[in-house]
Amino acid sequence: MNRVELRPADQCVVMLDFYYCLNWLYVHAQLTGEQVGPLLPDYVVLERRRALEWCFADEDWDWISLDT
Repeated sequence: MNRVELRPADQCVVMLDFYYCLNWLYVHAQLTGEQVGPLLPDYVVLERRRALEWCFADEDWDWISLDT
């Protein structure tokens, strides 16, 4: 734990954008009946996005909006 460091905010913003786009890919594929290749399981993408959104929000964990 002594070696743990926070990542710079600009890196977190890039990852948040990445997971937003990846979440959108999964939602779009589900709506159109398309298959998503063997990427991450959809629940992993969703929870990583939720965690990153939470880092930048003033909301409680349970109230984080994941609209795409």
